[in-house]
Amino acid sequence: WDIYLCDIDGKVGSYLLNLALIQVAPLSDRNCILWLDVKLNHPNEDGMPSQDEYDRLIEIEDSIIPQIEKDLKAIYVACLTHDGSRELYFYLNENHFSQSNIQKIVQHIPDYHFDFGSKLDPEWNSYRQSFYPNAYAMQNIQNNRVICNLEKYGDILTVKRPVEHWCYF
Repeated sequence: WDIYLCDIDGKVGSYLLNLALIQVAPLSDRNCILWLDVKLNHPNEDGMPSQDEYDRLIEIEDSIIPQIEKDLKAIYVACLTHDGSRELYFYLNENHFSQSNIQKIVQHIPDYHFDFGSKLDPEWNSYRQSFYPNAYAMQNIQNNRVICNLEKYGDILTVKRPVEHWCYF
């Protein structure tokens, strides 16, 4: 799992994504994508949650994601936060989707409004073409991993240091 920022129609978005699934996608027994859209109650000016609301969203996700995975035999693949909503994405077998199951799972969370839907996506095009990072976003993910490792081992990132570039032909 990793996170990356993106621009969607001129607005900031943030994907949390299971990157490892690219190695196995598509799974033939999970031919349908389910999205569960949680409307933010108090988005900031960028359409992202405040810290207080973020903490509540994590609680909600910790409650409903395992239920959806268990009850619908779904695989949680991604989360997109953008423009005042947080969208959770799952792949499941179309025969396991039930609107009543989703309604039952979210009904105990009255302080948030939920929308949901599904569509057939046997090739996992949503995951592979929309969610999965492009080359620039993947480079950003890799750069962030390097920065985290440097910080983990005590590196001071503000120290100037020489950088040498070379090309070999």
